Amino acid sequence: MDEILERLRTINRMLQKEGGFINREKINDLPFLDMIERLAEILGANTYLIDEEGTLLGFSEAIDINNARVKQMLVDQKFPLVYTDEINKIKRTTANIGIESDLSVFPVETRDIFVTGLTTVTPIFAAGVRLGSLIFARLNRPFDSGDLILAEHSATVIGVEVLHLKNIKTEMATRAETAVTIALQSLSFSETEAITEIFSQIEGLETRINASQISASKGITRSVIVNALRKLESARILESRSLGMKGTYIKVSSEVLLQQMKQKLEI
Repeated sequence: MDEILERLRTINRMLQKEGGFINREKINDLPFLDMIERLAEILGANTYLIDEEGTLLGFSEAIDINNARVKQMLVDQKFPLVYTDEINKIKRTTANIGIESDLSVFPVETRDIFVTGLTTVTPIFAAGVRLGSLIFARLNRPFDSGDLILAEHSATVIGVEVLHLKNIKTEMATRAETAVTIALQSLSFSETEAITEIFSQIEGLETRINASQISASKGITRSVIVNALRKLESARILESRSLGMKGTYIKVSSEVLLQQMKQKLEI
């Protein structure tokens, strides 16, 4: 009992950290990684946190159980929709699921190797809404009542932070929309044409453009392109710098701003 209490306290200390345990620098890239790594260590199990759509929010693997297909899934940070739908049907903690089950997190291709593999799924709810699931995997040692107490307590703690994460993303999207609207209103017609052409070429957050080609194709001067970029830089939407003969380097400040720009420009 003392051991369980100490492990509960370890989990609670993470929640009591100033600002919570969401990694704000990785808001769109495994924001719960630190928490899940600690939880995996406490439980001695591979641990995965997904939201209700199967997006991976954090994971930690002490045991190498995955093949290339599943490892790529972790890189893509997305669980299969079919598996996520089945997991979402679980309304209460389901422990020690065998490898023969479709709910097993062990890859189907390797189940003849990890015959003692056990999976435990703990749903995450907050304010009566399903927000995701914690998935644990072990070999040989079953999850006992102490493990399940820790799993369910963690799900409650994480549920609060998942709601917090959703609020943060909503606020970010609202701020981005406002910034983009104001910035676009400051552009002239020709500058808007230039920016539309530039953002139609941007796929990721960073790209290189050829201002001379844009100038020729749109019938606008290079100074128009430069002024348009400066206005967006002032609005902190992007950064740009000349690469000389290689063109102009552009980095959009965030994925949210990139999507807002493309939506406003109807790209």
